[in-house]
Amino acid sequence: VTLTTHNYRADDINRSALNAIEKKAYTYSAEIEGDFPESMYPVETELQLKVGAQVMFIKNDSSEGKYFNGKLATIKDLDGLSITVELHGEKEDFVLRQEKWENKKYTVDSKSKELEEEIVGSFMQFPIKLAWAITVHKSQGLTFEKAAIDVSAVFAPGQAYVALSRLRSLKGLILLSPLNMNGVSSNEDVLSY
Repeated sequence: VTLTTHNYRADDINRSALNAIEKKAYTYSAEIEGDFPESMYPVETELQLKVGAQVMFIKNDSSEGKYFNGKLATIKDLDGLSITVELHGEKEDFVLRQEKWENKKYTVDSKSKELEEEIVGSFMQFPIKLAWAITVHKSQGLTFEKAAIDVSAVFAPGQAYVALSRLRSLKGLILLSPLNMNGVSSNEDVLSY
C-alpha cells in the first residue's frame, strides 16, 4: 500500500496499477434513488475492476461481519454481476454483496418535540475502492506490515506522524520521498496549551 497526502495522487496510482493488469475490466454501476447529493457518494458510481486488483472496504459488513472499513482484499473473480475477493490474512474467498447508504433528514415534531427521521435517498454499490494507494487521512486507524509512504506534500500538522505510525515496525517502511522537517510540524493550539 502506498500512503500519500492527496486524493488525486492516490487516484493516479490506483488508475495506473489497474491499467497495468492485462485482464478484462468490469464496471459496476451504483443505484441511486431519491435525494442523495454527489458530495455524499461513499464510493465511485462507476466502479471499474479487474481480477488481481487490490481493494479496500469502505464500510463494515452489515450482515456477516466478514469485513470492516479499511480491510484489504484482492479481486479473485468477476463476472459483471458479482465480485469475489480474497480477504487479506484469510484463506477463503468471499462473494461481495452491495451495501446501502441512506441519506436521512431529521426534523423535530412540533407537538411531541420528538426527533423524527426520514430517509430521503439511498446509494447502493459494492463497498470497495481500489487500494494500491490511499490517503493518509483514510489510513487513520489502520495498521500495515509494509507501506510505501510519500509525505513530501504534507499540509496538516500530524499528517506525517499519522502516515509513519501506520506501520508495525520500521522494517516495512519505504519512504518514496525525503522526509522534510518543514513538513513535520506541531499544531500551534496544542503547543500553546
